[in-house]
Amino acid sequence: MNSRGEQTFVERWRSDPANSGERVWAAIDRPGGLGLALVVANLLRPHFIEVCGHVVLAENYDEGTFEKWRQRLGGATPRVEEMVNLVNIADLFLNDSEATSSDLDALARSMRQGWSETLAEKFPGRHFTVEMTSTEDSDDGPDITAFSIIVEEEGKSNSSNGF
Repeated sequence: MNSRGEQTFVERWRSDPANSGERVWAAIDRPGGLGLALVVANLLRPHFIEVCGHVVLAENYDEGTFEKWRQRLGGATPRVEEMVNLVNIADLFLNDSEATSSDLDALARSMRQGWSETLAEKFPGRHFTVEMTSTEDSDDGPDITAFSIIVEEEGKSNSSNGF
């Protein structure tokens, strides 16, 4: 339950008497459930690509948009990545009238963990920050983004982000 007293979907599902004795994973045992599970897996562990030294979310990559951000921000890797990788979680569920802030925040936290693990595994020589805002921090739902940390001498770092 979040600070507003809202339950997540999983909490609501488990407390529904109609689901008594069922495992929560049974909720996806329906036609199209596997495809949905694979989409969710991609949200949690997305594909990142390297473009001109920048690590960007493949799902968000558009050459024109990438170049506009690169020019506007003077090619600063962390800033460009921060903007190109920015995802508003609520925007993914515009057609879901049952989406709650509690559910959106829970998904954002899971995405942050998955993105961090994915970036560390795929780009082991680089360091990243994965940041999220919660629905309590933003009027339009939680955001998530990822960007490089530029490691300088003797362990100092500079992310130069504005998120």
